[in-house]
Amino acid sequence: MMNQVINYTKQAETLINNLDNRLSPSAYDTAWMARVRNVDDSPRYPQLLDWLLNHQHDDGSWGGQISYRHDRILSTYAALIALKDYALDQQYPDVVKRGEHYIWQNMHLLHSDLMDLAGYEIILPTLMQDAHHMGLHVPSHSYGYANMRDAKLSKIPMELMANPAVSLANSMEYRRGKDVPDILDAVQGRNGAIANSPSTTSFLAMVSDGQNQAALDWLDMIAQRPYGIPDFHPWTNFEVAWVMEHLSYSGIPLTDFASLDVWQPLLENLTPEGISIHPTYLIKDGDTTSVTMHVLRAAGFDVSYEPLKYWEHPEKRIIQTFYFERNMSVITNVHALEALKHMPEYPERDVVWNSIIRSILLLQKYHCFWIDKWHASPFYATAHTIIALLNAGEHQLVEYSGAIEWLLHTQHADGSWGYFGIGTSEETAFALLTLMHYNDTMESIDKDILHRGIEFLYRQQDLQVPHPELYIGKVLYAPIDVIEALILATFTRYNTTIASL
Repeated sequence: MMNQVINYTKQAETLINNLDNRLSPSAYDTAWMARVRNVDDSPRYPQLLDWLLNHQHDDGSWGGQISYRHDRILSTYAALIALKDYALDQQYPDVVKRGEHYIWQNMHLLHSDLMDLAGYEIILPTLMQDAHHMGLHVPSHSYGYANMRDAKLSKIPMELMANPAVSLANSMEYRRGKDVPDILDAVQGRNGAIANSPSTTSFLAMVSDGQNQAALDWLDMIAQRPYGIPDFHPWTNFEVAWVMEHLSYSGIPLTDFASLDVWQPLLENLTPEGISIHPTYLIKDGDTTSVTMHVLRAAGFDVSYEPLKYWEHPEKRIIQTFYFERNMSVITNVHALEALKHMPEYPERDVVWNSIIRSILLLQKYHCFWIDKWHASPFYATAHTIIALLNAGEHQLVEYSGAIEWLLHTQHADGSWGYFGIGTSEETAFALLTLMHYNDTMESIDKDILHRGIEFLYRQQDLQVPHPELYIGKVLYAPIDVIEALILATFTRYNTTIASL
């Protein structure tokens, strides 16, 4: 076994003090921004067209590192439309043909992915229609997504269709019609963006014929970011909350890592209606609220239970991520459970606690793992669920779940874990943290399993392997420092509880 000594607290402090909204680049958002033009009709960001030409995968698609069809198909549609918009299909016919071929070969296999992406049923039918009308050789039918779009939109009252605080604002590029400019103006934020989304804000810039200077200024700022075009920006509240959430799994008190100035933005931005990923992002949600409530309470801040209560479903007595969502999020409710652990005064706490537990257990897959609509890998939802149950003292439920046995039998030969055929540092860290929590609170785990997992993480760190995009937004994305915090938490828990054994 390698002898690795990490000054975990120092590394965590350095990470926290240098957070910069680092997000993996999004081919989908890059394609939308590439279509924004100057008044002389030239591309405002020509470098993004070059980026698209240089980032097509060998199979003809665009998108993240993991071959997740929802992500790849949406990104490929957006990229093909951008290239066609500038008639680059004439200059690079093979690039376009390979992209079209990928869509035909994979469109009917979308059902094989575990989860849809955020707003997928809203956006995809419009992109398919646009591509078909532009003359791209792609399917003209929507594979049922148009029906799903109509069903979702039917749940949203008309008066909320142009509300910037409703999650639909994040997918406004689906809109077509004469009323689009007025609706987009209504949902534009004070920073110039719509829902802090480069793709949606690019759509605003396009339909306003370059007259919306605030949108253009915001896009110009995004174009200068050193990490590529992200799926959203900024997201400071989300980043701080999730970094601290993952550091809480280390076993070291959160107060050891951060001074008051780190916590201050969360304290200031938390309202009775919850919190959003950033003050300029007007769409609050139950998941960011639950995580924020958990880490603030765990750090000793006496914040009110009201923000969590705001997202409680009045009949189901579980926590919603958004109003009008089609299905419950497991992970939002797991995070709520973590927060409730620190809230004995929460109204009818036992009723809500038991409702959440029942709902979570009912959504387990095959008596093995959980999946969630905010992350493509079941290792994410399973780890968060089991760790929360262990920390809450629900040991019998952990045994009943069968998840520990599933984790023990899904380790790859190289010591890693990974649902999509290859091991990743993130999924390996989630598996290791879960097994170490189980080892520390219930029964001993074979230490060779843990040693081999840690050795894989060390090798990946030495190689500086980029983190694959597994988090679910409009496309898959990787919040880089959130994942780094997870890995640091894994190293420190291992070094303090396992390494000497």
